Amino acid sequence: MYFFSNDYSLCTKGTAGVAIAGLLGAVRAQGRPMLDFPKQRIVVAGAGSAGIGVVNAASRTMARMLGNNEVAFESARSQFWIVDAHGLTEDRADIDPDARPFARRKSELGHQGLNEGASLVEVVKKVKPDVILGLSAVGGLFSKEVLEALKDSSSSRPAIFAMSNPTKNAECTPGEAFSILGEKAIFASGSPFDDVDLGNGKIGHSNQGNNMYLFPGIGLGTLLSGARIISDGMLQAAAERLASYMKEEEVLEGIIYPPISRIRDITKEVAAAVVREAVAEDLAEGYRDMDARELAKLSEELFHISTAKALFSLLMLISRATADGNFTVSKAVYYPNSDTRGTENGACEYGAFGATLNGGDVSASPSLYRNGVGCGACYQIRCTNPYYCSPNGVTIVVTDSGASDGTDFILSQHAFAQMGQNKDAGATLLNLGYVGIEYRRVSCIYPGKNIVFKVTESSHFPYYLEFEIWYQQGYQDITAVQLCETVNLTCQLLSRTHGAVWAAVSPPSGPLSIRMLFSNGALRSGEQNWLVPTSTIPQNWMAGATYESGVQVQLQ
Repeated sequence: MYFFSNDYSLCTKGTAGVAIAGLLGAVRAQGRPMLDFPKQRIVVAGAGSAGIGVVNAASRTMARMLGNNEVAFESARSQFWIVDAHGLTEDRADIDPDARPFARRKSELGHQGLNEGASLVEVVKKVKPDVILGLSAVGGLFSKEVLEALKDSSSSRPAIFAMSNPTKNAECTPGEAFSILGEKAIFASGSPFDDVDLGNGKIGHSNQGNNMYLFPGIGLGTLLSGARIISDGMLQAAAERLASYMKEEEVLEGIIYPPISRIRDITKEVAAAVVREAVAEDLAEGYRDMDARELAKLSEELFHISTAKALFSLLMLISRATADGNFTVSKAVYYPNSDTRGTENGACEYGAFGATLNGGDVSASPSLYRNGVGCGACYQIRCTNPYYCSPNGVTIVVTDSGASDGTDFILSQHAFAQMGQNKDAGATLLNLGYVGIEYRRVSCIYPGKNIVFKVTESSHFPYYLEFEIWYQQGYQDITAVQLCETVNLTCQLLSRTHGAVWAAVSPPSGPLSIRMLFSNGALRSGEQNWLVPTSTIPQNWMAGATYESGVQVQLQ
């Protein structure tokens, strides 16, 4: 038995989720990022349970983008104009309590040029909305006059959502919408309609927003997560994933819902988003005590069960996030003072060199730092909020050790903001401060750079030699280092004193060669390779100096 976190029915929630996905898709079709959704002006026709359910869910989506505080909710509510059988919804004594937050105060009406009880066409003319959303169950409500008024929309691509069912109750047909607004219009409906031939090879897409896009994925994700409730956040995550599913070139053509032929893939994607959100909200009882490796192992077991192939695909999405790499789900924060970091405080002891890599130190959890073995390792990190986060994320180099409140990374401000889609999104991430992420180990790439040995200031010629290894390319770890005298080829196995620092007491005299053993048990079990520099450290080496190795790890 599963329970919902408020009183709306499953049907209402499904309708709301699909509508939100379409509304977000319309923003993308207008050539804007989904992050611009809170700027949309939306006129809603219908104040019944379905209409208010959609408006409530959409306003929560806007508020979430704006910071999820009371100011954000107030700003979000101001973007909706609800029109019912009595006209524009105003703040009056007999108003439905669910509609009251969206009711217009009488003092607002004059400022907006509206009269009390303004009709739908009057509201559209004055508000000039980006979207008209029909949930009235009144067939033909979006009349020629209403659609003509929408020509003055503040958007170059106004969107018409005629979501009422069955077909006879649709507020308008796609043919009616495109005949008046032309090819730039974006149309969606709750009932099935054929696409419209606009001539000259142009198609007006009808975009049926059916609950089938979400129900299977929500159910599968809830089942797999072990959650006992389906939270608003889980439904929100499902809608967001559906909205981001379409390719950019598709949405720019006005296609905001995918074809039914992709329903299996959509279900897996939606279910994966639901599980991730359940885990984030600590509702996923089935995974509470399982880490990413255990999830991957479970998915391998399910693979061999024919009836569980869909579950296998989903679990791979959860434990790996994408099919092209081993992603792990976690959290990340950032150093508030990271503009001044990159000093010797970093556990890897990279000093100012670390700041050149990340705009400040990046700390990895002890399990990734591995007593210094993880120093210099590169990771692709991407946050998971579809509104703010770039799908590519940011590539960082581990320069420090530390964790905070269940995180695997503490990033520099620069690296944290780089996860955003743009500068504004990066600023929003910094305001959030604590975000969900997915990460994976990747090859470090330093074009035109060879490995460099930096002799630390703690060294004392000729008695004590201590050095760091910079610009280590590839994805392998340095697990052993030998210091060799080049004349007689005698070598001394060094110890890692701390971080990325290797040291030799009473080092050999004469020109020196530093041999490095690269190994990687994580990706290629047992693989080990010695790398021998072609250049040497001079006989009279100096503290603080850097020396070229003349070699670099070859990328594979």
